[in-house]
Amino acid sequence: MPVLLFWAKNGYNDIISRGASESIFYGLSISSMLIPVQNHLLEIFADFKNFFVNSYNIVGEKKYSSIGLLSSIGFCLLIAQLIIKASSNSNYKNKFLSLNFTEEKYQILVFASGLNLLAILFFQTEGFHAFLNLFFTNIRSLARFNIIFIFFSHLLFGLLFDEIIKQKKFFKKNVFTKFLIIIISILAFLDQAGDKRKVNKIDEKSEQKYQIYQDFVKKVESSLPKGSLIFVTPVNGFPESPYDNYLSSIGYIFSDNLRFSYPVPRNRKSHKWQENVFKLEFDNFIDEIKNQGFIGVWVQRDIFMNTLKIKLLKNEKLKGNELEEFEQKLAKISKNKIESADTNFVFYEIDFDIKNPR
Repeated sequence: MPVLLFWAKNGYNDIISRGASESIFYGLSISSMLIPVQNHLLEIFADFKNFFVNSYNIVGEKKYSSIGLLSSIGFCLLIAQLIIKASSNSNYKNKFLSLNFTEEKYQILVFASGLNLLAILFFQTEGFHAFLNLFFTNIRSLARFNIIFIFFSHLLFGLLFDEIIKQKKFFKKNVFTKFLIIIISILAFLDQAGDKRKVNKIDEKSEQKYQIYQDFVKKVESSLPKGSLIFVTPVNGFPESPYDNYLSSIGYIFSDNLRFSYPVPRNRKSHKWQENVFKLEFDNFIDEIKNQGFIGVWVQRDIFMNTLKIKLLKNEKLKGNELEEFEQKLAKISKNKIESADTNFVFYEIDFDIKNPR
């Protein structure tokens, strides 16, 4: 609803649509959802997950969609409930797993089982959603809808635990039953959370980058007044602009008191203004961002270099090394320069009292 209201006020902006074929690539895989997380506490489960992913060459978000052992058991029990209900006689009315339910609770169980099956048919890769996605391409990343199956499974266990306590199935004293349920819940949490110490080489590299970028942003933040406005280059709209890897969002992630020109919704007024300003001659560019209250320029070098490579492949005419020339001009009018340890990011605090180089 908030999105629809925003569109009504500011106009429709189609920036998140995907092609119909991509809905399959980003779809939900039931088998991937039911197997353990990759960094499971038990080595045998972690190894099985990696074996499964590599055997079927599972890519994209599917391999991160595990719902955990407890939810997987609940998922299977909900399917079993439909089969049992369809094949049982009237003597087993309102009964499931040797537990007697009230009419109201049993109907909730039946309803949850039906919705669980409907969700399987709809969200599964190449499921019913494929028909819908032909016309409504904004529906995407269906692997993230695994939360629906988790909800149904937890609803089931909520009903089961409630009846187990009431009917004193395991222990005569409910305190022991409740303690057992707490233990099960803790184990379910540990099963799903995994072991953060079990990281692969990619995760280790990401961890190093995380620290590097956090240190960089904190250095920039400590050198500027609270609320300072920073212009991020090159200009990219959000989301999914060419060559953009979202790394410039580290400013918002790690900073508490700074403001940045990125991210900004693609094709909106603010994005188009940034594009037009960045295309100006350097001195006009500096004057314009000064007038808008920016006090510095943030440069992400890897996006600059990727853009240059594409221009070379397209045989477009280049005016020397555009990145090098841009930074040289910034350096001449800056009073402070801060660079990340991996040299990918550099921030120039502009001294507007210095005459712009031409």
